[in-house]
Amino acid sequence: MPTMNTPHHGKSALLVSAASQSAASVGSSLYGHSAADAFREQLVKSKRTEPARRFAALVAFRPPVEAPAEAVELFSSALPSRMPWHHHADLQYVFGNLTPSDEFRKWLTSGDPVRRFGGVAVDATAEALLHLLDSDVVASVEQEVVHQTYLERVRGIVGCDNTLDNALSGKGVTVAIIDTGIDRGHPAFDARIAPYPRSRNFVKGGNPSDYTDHHGHGTHVAGIVAGNGSPDGIFRGIAPRAELIVLKVSESGDLHSIAVSEAIDHAVEMGADVVNISNGYGPWNPPSIRVSPPWVWSAHDSYDDLLVNSVAARGKAAIPVAAGNHGRLTPADSSICRPGICQGVLTVGSVDLSATSPSLSNFSSLGPVRRTSAIAAGGVLGLSDLSDARIDVFPKPDVLAPGGHLDQHQSGFGCSDSQGVMSARASLSASGLSADEYIAAAGTSMSCPAVAGLAALMIELAREEGLGLDSWPQRGVIIHNIIRATSQRLAGLSSDEQGYGLVNWSNIQETLMSLTNQTDALGNFIRTPAEYE
Repeated sequence: MPTMNTPHHGKSALLVSAASQSAASVGSSLYGHSAADAFREQLVKSKRTEPARRFAALVAFRPPVEAPAEAVELFSSALPSRMPWHHHADLQYVFGNLTPSDEFRKWLTSGDPVRRFGGVAVDATAEALLHLLDSDVVASVEQEVVHQTYLERVRGIVGCDNTLDNALSGKGVTVAIIDTGIDRGHPAFDARIAPYPRSRNFVKGGNPSDYTDHHGHGTHVAGIVAGNGSPDGIFRGIAPRAELIVLKVSESGDLHSIAVSEAIDHAVEMGADVVNISNGYGPWNPPSIRVSPPWVWSAHDSYDDLLVNSVAARGKAAIPVAAGNHGRLTPADSSICRPGICQGVLTVGSVDLSATSPSLSNFSSLGPVRRTSAIAAGGVLGLSDLSDARIDVFPKPDVLAPGGHLDQHQSGFGCSDSQGVMSARASLSASGLSADEYIAAAGTSMSCPAVAGLAALMIELAREEGLGLDSWPQRGVIIHNIIRATSQRLAGLSSDEQGYGLVNWSNIQETLMSLTNQTDALGNFIRTPAEYE
């Protein structure tokens, strides 16, 4: 989760709760002058001075959203013929008093975001967004934020260096890579990249069928998951025969949250077995409101909470997410980034590349995750800004995997070979860091795809052994919990640093093989290991 290459910098969530009818009422019930207040004030000012200005925003509806009539009433408008209803709703046309068109009603019940998880991405004027905030059926309206993204030794550290010898390679498993695209001509991926429209470009204004990587981050991440290491196989990924669905959400390294959310939703719709998210955001660098850890996030469901948790609930995909690269901050506890704070994902921290005794990477973000209902949905404050609020604490990260090591002010791309993970380099990368086909990079963006690759191997092995894993509606949850339960705790590290410990393929394989011929044994992993303690 770096700037594809630098430690997590990005805009923090600017969120307004619909329960707060004014900035004054926010101040009386919630803590401080939050990002929510700032966004509302921005909308009020824009309505007065720039009425035509439009904002990309994420809307979360209050449950139950099963009653489409409420949403139809809220979005009552005839559709302009020039714009089909899809993930982006043009609210300029939403707040008329016209009867909803048949096309809109069809959209609302066709399986798009409102029906699936209770949220929708919109493009709207300040007046329209303020109107939304006054609706009883809207939980929150969040301004779009910007995510920042962040082999040989890796395979050895996680214990799967001999999987090819045992005929395990991820074959038949599909992994979605939500990132900056991919170098389709790189020999490491041969013919295993799904064509458009399964793979596609979600960058605003971009050609949907062009998911070429001009940055390098996405190609590098994809190589860790499923590169074949061509020509000699030294730098092959964890699952070198897995199929890739490439979902481009950034051109330059800044990943906009609407594009990321659309890509997650698309990945599940396309049947991805694993969804790798090597990006996220935390409230640290400008232009965000800078907040020093420990961070306390809102406990109210925001757009990405609804989306990620619903994907975990309705889909079978495993969802490894990078924890973030804020471990070099002082203090660094509770520095996990969104969406890694969500309970429905497998949040991955990082260790260095020591073959004998891996240590926690100095940049790896730390837990626990702190959340409180005293902050508006999507907002975040420092622990020191809260006094008597009830704060719930959740364990994160979940696991560790190899992601390298960086000096104090060093960025993730272009680090030395001894510090970073070697993986595929995009030939069109603007960085021009190397003329070679492989390049070193470090970050939790690199540890996350190692876990995605292990998840792919798990699915392949379970199919070969006839374990029936695919038949479980909770397949993604089961995969997450087996990875947690089989990880190896590292001496001297707390749970807030390592979660359940360093992922270990040998332990995963042993556990899966022990379940052969045991009816319903996989059901034991619907609960987390901690729930058995």
